[in-house]
Amino acid sequence: MIGAALLAALVGVVDGGASDLVQDDARAHRVAAEQHYLFAPSWTMQLVRTGQARDVAVSFGRPGICPELGLAVVATGEGRVLGVRLEDGAVLWQRRENVVFAGTVSILREPKTGEWWAVTGSEDGTLWALRVRDGAEQWHVELGGISRAPVALARDTLLATTMANRVAHVDIATGEVVWLRGRTRPSTLTVNGHGSAAVDATRVYVGFSDGYVEAYELESGNTVWSRQISSGGAPFSDVDADPVLVGDRLYVASYADGVFALEAKTGEVLWQRRAPAVVSLVGTPDAVVAASADGYVWGLRQEDGRRVFRTRIPAGPVSRMHVRAGLLLLGGGDSGLVVLDAKSGRPLQASPLGSRAGGDPIWRAEDLLILSETGKLFAMRWAAAPNID
Repeated sequence: MIGAALLAALVGVVDGGASDLVQDDARAHRVAAEQHYLFAPSWTMQLVRTGQARDVAVSFGRPGICPELGLAVVATGEGRVLGVRLEDGAVLWQRRENVVFAGTVSILREPKTGEWWAVTGSEDGTLWALRVRDGAEQWHVELGGISRAPVALARDTLLATTMANRVAHVDIATGEVVWLRGRTRPSTLTVNGHGSAAVDATRVYVGFSDGYVEAYELESGNTVWSRQISSGGAPFSDVDADPVLVGDRLYVASYADGVFALEAKTGEVLWQRRAPAVVSLVGTPDAVVAASADGYVWGLRQEDGRRVFRTRIPAGPVSRMHVRAGLLLLGGGDSGLVVLDAKSGRPLQASPLGSRAGGDPIWRAEDLLILSETGKLFAMRWAAAPNID
């Protein structure tokens, strides 16, 4: 249900300007909380043991949703992968592996057979492909590093990034690694996370924990350009937010130095806006939206980085964001599921989860899933209007 007190506590400001994106908080105005909820509770499921039997300290990650089969696929820190019916949470299949799963489940359609597959990484550095309808393993491959981010798709291949500063180009049908590229992990302190890859018709774009962004040829893996965007040698110089590709521009974020717009062809810096601890980026039709570990969400004009809105999530941090139908969805720490107007940043819903949000929300068709840190899966249904594309 809607968290009225939480919603009223979220603050936002709509204005332009300032290269320092967190200044002038005195100008922020409180947002009214009279809206009805947009997502209604459907069911919940405890995925890991609790109490004295608990051996998973913190749960995180994102389930995958396959509306075509009416199923969600959920991977857990106890080595289980579940096929769950979206209608009521009934477990239709499960498999158990002697590994820990704690990342994103990506749903894709295998190009040769048309079967729906779920792809996810385990903490031993293995990438797994399972058939959504029954959990049957299709392949698994060692990547040499933990893959927690969503995979990116390019024709009959996928691009998987790892916490070992690598990106792997993998054949979807066979699991064969076509090429593996990346950078040496830095000796300085880094943030615990990594972004996914962005892909266009001919190139792959990836950010790394040493503060570099690189572009590779999709077919060969050859380096096209390499650009350092974080201050050299600074701790927490990670480029961990997912890169956002819009036309001929690539938007990236450094944890230490803020948000950058790069020319995708050359890597040239077009503009920079300083902001602390940016961990998440997403594109909307009107802006690029950045979010921080401190609980800030900024909407920035794509052409010049000018601030369009700022919203403060009081308990932070902010998860990977999801944009659809004019809405911006995110996990907001103690605020749980937070829904903002994607154009103005105006808060529309805040639904507590009983503990901090542990993963990224995912919304497909009318079903939304989000995980809490205690390992409880929350299912919600779109309640505001039918037939949203």
